[in-house]
Amino acid sequence: MNVGSESRKETTNRITETLNMAKTKTRTGIWNVRTMYAAGKLAQITSEMQRYKLHILGVSESRWTESGRMTTTSGSTVIYSGRDDNQHHEGVAIIIKKGIERTLLEWKPISSRIIMARFKGKQINITLFQWYAPTNAADEENKDVFYEQLQHKIDKTPNHDIRSSWET
Repeated sequence: MNVGSESRKETTNRITETLNMAKTKTRTGIWNVRTMYAAGKLAQITSEMQRYKLHILGVSESRWTESGRMTTTSGSTVIYSGRDDNQHHEGVAIIIKKGIERTLLEWKPISSRIIMARFKGKQINITLFQWYAPTNAADEENKDVFYEQLQHKIDKTPNHDIRSSWET
């Protein structure tokens, strides 16, 4: 439908301009995957991300060792933080859809249970924490150390950032 005497081409251009000005939404999610230390598991998780149209996925219990950054065959970026002792327990990761990774300003592997990522927003930056808390069965000292470390890192984020903390 055109307005007044606009041609179809002029109407299409006006609609395109309006859509380009619309705010975009970023879909995020969290998932305790139980393990990514198995053949094909990362591909399965990124496939599920695509199915649910997620842009950023926080992952707990990845069970990968060390910390690092990698690109999947589908182009997603994975940042992860795991144990340093070669034991495939705990571990957290953040998977970022292809194209969104360009907004990643910085990331820090804090421990095998906490990772932080900071993203450039249009008007304000966003800091995300993916964390995996010790269970109630863990000794009190380990739980206290974990929560103190998490609180310390949250307190150190820039005050003008939006802060989001995910636990699974």
